[in-house]
Amino acid sequence: MTSIIFNKFTILLCVFITLMHSDILAQDYDLCSDAYDITDLISNMQEGDIVNSVQFDNTSATGGEETNPDNLICLFDKVIENSIWVTFTGDGNPYIIGTTECGATVEEYLNTSQAIIYKGDCNNLEFISCNDLQLGQELVDDFTFRAFLSTEVGVQYYLLLDGGDVFGSPLANRVGKFCLEIEKAERLNCEDDDLLFSWEREAGSDKYICWGELVTLQVTEMKVPNGPADEGNSSGYIYAIYDGDLTDISDPFSNFGVVTGCCNKEADRIYTYWSGVTGNFVGEYNIKFYYYFNAPMVTDPGFEIFPDLTLAECVVESNQLEMIFLPEDSDLDISNVIITNSTNTIGNGGLSVNASGGSGDYEYLWSNGASGTELTDLEAGEYSVTLTDLSFCFPPIVKTYTIEGLSSTSDFSSDKQLNIYPNPTRGVITVSSDDIVGEVQLAIYSIEGKVVYSKDHTMTKNASVLLDLNRLDAGIYIMKSSNGEKVTQQRLVISK
Repeated sequence: MTSIIFNKFTILLCVFITLMHSDILAQDYDLCSDAYDITDLISNMQEGDIVNSVQFDNTSATGGEETNPDNLICLFDKVIENSIWVTFTGDGNPYIIGTTECGATVEEYLNTSQAIIYKGDCNNLEFISCNDLQLGQELVDDFTFRAFLSTEVGVQYYLLLDGGDVFGSPLANRVGKFCLEIEKAERLNCEDDDLLFSWEREAGSDKYICWGELVTLQVTEMKVPNGPADEGNSSGYIYAIYDGDLTDISDPFSNFGVVTGCCNKEADRIYTYWSGVTGNFVGEYNIKFYYYFNAPMVTDPGFEIFPDLTLAECVVESNQLEMIFLPEDSDLDISNVIITNSTNTIGNGGLSVNASGGSGDYEYLWSNGASGTELTDLEAGEYSVTLTDLSFCFPPIVKTYTIEGLSSTSDFSSDKQLNIYPNPTRGVITVSSDDIVGEVQLAIYSIEGKVVYSKDHTMTKNASVLLDLNRLDAGIYIMKSSNGEKVTQQRLVISK
């Protein structure tokens, strides 16, 4: 009796363990032919419904050997490891497919999921798209994929699911537990009034693109026709880059100078441009995307990969984004420098500079704390400007300029190469010097910089020159002497 009870307990325990783990699936789906089928899961969904699959664990999975390496090009790390296969039969409806943690802890969750999507059969897989990092801008430390897929009735679809190496982040789990999250999307047609296709730059980026920089653009809203295309036709989108305005250009193929790229599927919600690799543009450009639905391909030789937008059932145009591409080598410079020397001791000099090259957007910071392209009311002296290109693609430029002219009265030397007596004076002074000799020009300036006296004198050592300045008003003046070799400046005070 005891043995029988023990056996029943053992059976019940085994059943309990089996049930407990029946919703956690691991490496049993390594082969395409053994793909886990979710057709029944989605068969009764209504528009807007969201369902979760059983929980998978790819820790010990080894699938993916059937994948053509050429299909890895749009995955971030270009590697398939620890992969499992999932399949379903299309019913003509659009779906949004991603992954979710569904009970897994932060440490267990596969937060780097990526997917390659195929249709057909395992012996003849037709690549549709690959997809990763779609949620990186929405959730912290969530780098999982999100695929947008319009299905065809009766067509078999396959998803090869994997984890990716995201920037080497220690928070990125390349293996772990996850569930598929599937949403039945709204079915849209060309006749709908609310079709929309809009893009933005990823968070933290701007319109300036340095040489060698990777720039990511992402879809913000995509409400486009999503039914199956006729046989021989296709749906998807192209991009156009142009150094002019693309707003009113509905067919980029018919406009000279517009560069086009082809072709992306509705499932692709991110576009990455690698300056100097994707293209060698330099200067100001705009980029725009064109979603085409049910379009035949161009028949002109050499262009067969492009859709014929003029024969598409409809085309939904996106907004355009400005892109300023900077060259590999800096052409940043300061030009058109205008220097106005000071003519009084208060300071009435000026500096005007203008930059050239770079992005065209600059910041000017001066050594005296001022900013902008012009300085006014400058005393004699040196002034440095730091020019920063606001693209931050090039190092700043620092240049120094000299304003000549009368110095401030507080800056005069006290060694007095020119002797003035008496100083202060009531009007008559004697001037002598052991250093400034020969034919000497003596000039006196008012504090406003106006010349009130100027005359040449012959000066020798141990001799003095008498000047009658009684006609001048009381005040502070500057006496300047020059013999062609030496120049001195000294303050003169007249008090009456």
